Amino acid sequence: MMKSNQYHNYWFTIPILCFAVILGPMGVDLYAPSLPWIAKGLNASPHLTRLTLPCFSYGVAIGSLIFGTLSDAFGRKKPLTIGLALYVVISLLCTASPNVYSLLALRFMQGFFLASLFVGYRAFIADVYGPVNKIQHAMAPIGLFFSLSPIISPFIGAYLQHFLGWEANFVFLAAYGALVLCAFLILPETHWQRTPIHKQQIFKRYLQILTTPVFWVGILFMSVSSIIVIFAVTGSFLIQDILGYSAITFGHTALSLGAACFVGSYVYRFMQSRFKLARIVISNLLAALASAIILAILSIQFPINFWAITIPVFAIFFFISCAGLYQVGTGICISLFPEMAGTAGAASSIIYLLVLSLLVSLASLLKVQTAIPLAIFYLIILITLLVVAIIFSATSSGRAKMG
Repeated sequence: MMKSNQYHNYWFTIPILCFAVILGPMGVDLYAPSLPWIAKGLNASPHLTRLTLPCFSYGVAIGSLIFGTLSDAFGRKKPLTIGLALYVVISLLCTASPNVYSLLALRFMQGFFLASLFVGYRAFIADVYGPVNKIQHAMAPIGLFFSLSPIISPFIGAYLQHFLGWEANFVFLAAYGALVLCAFLILPETHWQRTPIHKQQIFKRYLQILTTPVFWVGILFMSVSSIIVIFAVTGSFLIQDILGYSAITFGHTALSLGAACFVGSYVYRFMQSRFKLARIVISNLLAALASAIILAILSIQFPINFWAITIPVFAIFFFISCAGLYQVGTGICISLFPEMAGTAGAASSIIYLLVLSLLVSLASLLKVQTAIPLAIFYLIILITLLVVAIIFSATSSGRAKMG
């Protein structure tokens, strides 16, 4: 196992990873305010336009399968830098999309090459920080910055849309991707015990990972981020098309909701050293579930209203961030298989993104006229996560990971 002091110290590597990790969710959050305008500009239906979000996630899922194997076979750095360079090129090509079908294809390719980052940063953490407790410590600030994307991305995207049009979002993604690429060029290689590419061995490694029950618990915990993405899919149309507000208003709304995620992540980091993880997760999931129930009641009993949507959603975002489920789930997945962290990171990315894409695809099919479908989605997700967290925390594996 590589030790972190053989490379750069904690205060050098973690800021780079924090800066880089924002790029992933930014691919969804940045242009959420532009969805209605993309539909108009490309003469496409809202349904097809919303599908550009899960297409991106499907691309990351498939790309993770490839880049995870390459990461274990050729090291972390080379696949990551090549993937990021191609991501930059594809992002620029998105600006020239003549129709929604070409944009769907380019979004898939954009996600495919960004998978190099999803796999690479997880494997890098596993290489350098090793045991699960140290990984959880490293993931805390990364999770904090991961939650920055819902704050800054829609806010920036709203102003890019207002002043420059939807194409400017993809130029911004290309520029940020180029900066992340330059940042990773500074970091050294961390994986020298290369795993040769043998089809049979690859199959056995994935089979070993996918037949480990604890791995699936980590995946379910990571899927909590679907709550944020589903709002990006439905909220932009609810606020702009149904309620008649501008893209900038939606950007400001997303800014406040993102602030709830950021503050919640900071609270989680504060609680992490003071309470057991199981207590943090379960208590905050209960609070988020109560907020979702309030959203459902307000949506059913009263006409659609801006504040009746945003205040309960604000509370939901805050409490799921306080629970730290994404950080906990990621830590569980990548700590289980330190000898094949690249493959484990790829497997976790693939399954997590397939779950996320499936949920977002289902949400994109809804005819969003009220907040009732949004509330129902939130109730189903939160109840599932709460049941899993309670059962897992009572097992020996759960006590070891969340004790």
